[in-house]
Amino acid sequence: MVALTAKPTIPILNCSMNISKETLPKNTLKFTVTIPSEVLAENRAHVIKEIAGNSKVDGFRKGHAPNAIVESKIDEEKVLSEMLNHLLPNVLSEIQKASVTIIIAEPRIKIVKFEVGMDAELSVEVAVRPEVTIGDWRTALKDSKSKDDAVAKIVDFAVLEISDLAVEEETNRALGRLLNQIEKLGITVDAYATSQNKTIDKLKEEYKERAEKSLRLSFILDKLADMEKIEVTEDDIKAAINATPDESLRASLQNDEQKWYIKEVLKRNKVMELIYGSVSPNSN
Repeated sequence: MVALTAKPTIPILNCSMNISKETLPKNTLKFTVTIPSEVLAENRAHVIKEIAGNSKVDGFRKGHAPNAIVESKIDEEKVLSEMLNHLLPNVLSEIQKASVTIIIAEPRIKIVKFEVGMDAELSVEVAVRPEVTIGDWRTALKDSKSKDDAVAKIVDFAVLEISDLAVEEETNRALGRLLNQIEKLGITVDAYATSQNKTIDKLKEEYKERAEKSLRLSFILDKLADMEKIEVTEDDIKAAINATPDESLRASLQNDEQKWYIKEVLKRNKVMELIYGSVSPNSN
């Protein structure tokens, strides 16, 4: 697979901030965000006013102390933290617009400079949805020995690059589930790793490999669904909901979000059946 090289920075101007975008390898974008000092000053004044409205200062009723007195008593770190909390949603909203494609993992945010009286600078890296290239996949999967073999072949056959940020997030999510299970068993991570005849680093490496394969398969299934024009009808969704024996659960599956999730699951199941169809009839 040909490695990607970083492309020149492209300025993207917005009304209250300046954002430049750089394309990094493996479907990762890096944004450098500059927020003008005057915008910071307005944001700071708003934060101070909010804090003052919820503060109790001796000699004043709650929320009635002058902003100047409140400002002299509060922790500057708290002010800066609240300023970030106010600014970040707007920053991330602008980055989503500038990304053009779909962001598939939580942004990685680094504060480069954030001081009162100066322009602020943030660095934000995001993972975006990869392009998937699949050729004559039916021929590639011909004579697969088992369902697992067919899935492994399609994962290796398709061409795509997934951002390390997305792989890291998926790995951490899986490790988090493992840690919860280990805690319920009342044992330490070291003890669990020893019971598996592995080091903690080896466990992390294996979970990272699984995470990348899982993400690859997910994007491949979506691409195949488009290529093969796989459709899921409203009747399919209704049948899946009605097949749920629990009445209260059936009722909870009626909203649009749940129906969308059911549709995606059914679509991917149909694609998996196509892949399984490549398994040799004489296989065990």
